[in-house]
Amino acid sequence: MNLEYELSKYENIPIFQMLINIILVANNVRQATLIEHNNYSIQDRFKYQNIIDRWINMFGLKTMIDPLLSYRTFVFKDKTISIKNDNDIASFLGFYCINHDFSNINTFRSIGSIIESKTHHDIYVEVGETSKLNHAHFSTFLALKTKLFNQCMVNVGLSYRFEYKIDEIIPQEIYIKNYNNHDYVKQNLDEYADIIANEFYSKSIFSSKPETILEKWILFQFIMDQIKIDRFIAFYDKQANKSLEYYEQYEQIMATIEDILLKTDIDYNIYEQILKKYLK
Repeated sequence: MNLEYELSKYENIPIFQMLINIILVANNVRQATLIEHNNYSIQDRFKYQNIIDRWINMFGLKTMIDPLLSYRTFVFKDKTISIKNDNDIASFLGFYCINHDFSNINTFRSIGSIIESKTHHDIYVEVGETSKLNHAHFSTFLALKTKLFNQCMVNVGLSYRFEYKIDEIIPQEIYIKNYNNHDYVKQNLDEYADIIANEFYSKSIFSSKPETILEKWILFQFIMDQIKIDRFIAFYDKQANKSLEYYEQYEQIMATIEDILLKTDIDYNIYEQILKKYLK
C-alpha cells in the first residue's frame, strides 16, 4: 500500500487524524490512540469504520472498547491497561496532564495540541488545569513528542509534518455570565459556538455558522438559558449507558428540536412547550 497516496484521500475528513495515529501506534511512537466513532455522520460511519478496521488489521494492532464511553475504541499494539477513570485513559494515551480534572470547564485550562502542518488536523490534543501545570515542562513535553511524530513520518517515508501549540481556555462560567451582553458575545462568537456544540447539539447551525447567533439572538438566548441550568445535559444523563446508538438518538432529538425552534415564531412560551414535548 502507498501510504502517502492512501492518506491523501482522507485529508479533508476526520478519519485522517485517526489513520495518522494508527501509524504512530504501529511504529511505537504512541502506546495507544482513541477512535471516536461519533466524529462522522451516520451515513459515513460504515464506510469509514471499514477503512479504519482495514488499517488496524494491516498493522496488526489490537482494539478495546472504552468501558466509560462505548462509542470510543482504543487502538494499541501490545499491552492494555484496566480503564476505570479518566486518569487511566490519560496514562494509556501518554498524556502529560495526569491527575487533572479534564472536564472542569469552570477553571482556567490549558490545551496542548500537535497539528499536522499541511492539513491543520489536530493529531494529538490534551487538556489540563492551568493551576496544576508547569508550563515550561508541558511545552518541553509537547516539543519532544512533536519531534518523535516528525521522525516517525520520515522513517516511514511520509511527507506530513507536525507542530505544536498551547492555548489557554477561559472558564465557561465567564461566558455563561455574559451571554446576555450582545457586544461581548459578538467578540466571542467562536467560543459560544463551541459551548452550544458541546452542551446542546454538536451539529447546531449556531456552531457551524456562528454568525447565526447574532441573527437569531432571542433563540440563542433561550438555548443559553437551558445550558445555564444544564437542561440538555440532564436529559442526556438519564441514560447510564452512553452507547453510540444512544448518542445518535440524542443528537437526532436535538436536531429535531433545533429545526422546529428555527421555524417557530419568537416566543419563549412556545420554545418552552417544544422542549417539554421532546425532553421527557
